[in-house]
Amino acid sequence: MPAINNLDGPDAGIVGAISELQRGVKDLANRNPFTGTNLNMDGSGHLTVNGLQLHPITASVVQGWAQGYAVAVTSTQVVSYTVTVPTGYTTAIVNVSGEAEFFNNTTSQQYGQAVTTMTVSSGTVTAQDPGFDVEILAGGTNSITAVLAAVVTGINATAGETITISGRVFAGAALAASSFNAMALTGSVIFLA
Repeated sequence: MPAINNLDGPDAGIVGAISELQRGVKDLANRNPFTGTNLNMDGSGHLTVNGLQLHPITASVVQGWAQGYAVAVTSTQVVSYTVTVPTGYTTAIVNVSGEAEFFNNTTSQQYGQAVTTMTVSSGTVTAQDPGFDVEILAGGTNSITAVLAAVVTGINATAGETITISGRVFAGAALAASSFNAMALTGSVIFLA
């Protein structure tokens, strides 16, 4: 880099501008970009919001399918999907929908219900959507979607813990096995450390 010898001449303005830019960059580097927000940076350099670490984040896709089963008059699991909690992660955000299709082979109108549930392997947390009924005309089909959304905290990620999402169905009268009886689980589990 060439030396600037004449600080009183035309180079004086450039030198002053460079010095001012360097001071500005230092000032920006020392500022907290999260001032006035709920976002912070912890001592390990991870982004947090209200004390909950946002980084690192990882996710698992939930996809399960079952078809051709009989529908009982009591709530029966017909499909499930299990996700293993990654090592080092202690919080999970679960958002899963279970869509069930029913075929009513009886001669009278029936009601079917679908429920989506979640269980953590330690047994410390379970959750379930409220469940919803759907009217199924005699000899007809109908479908319903049950949505489960939950936040699970305090997971012991070093013990190989799992989260199992299940789809359950039942009807007002037993419905015979049919290829029209089907349930799909779709969604995601987002893990936070």
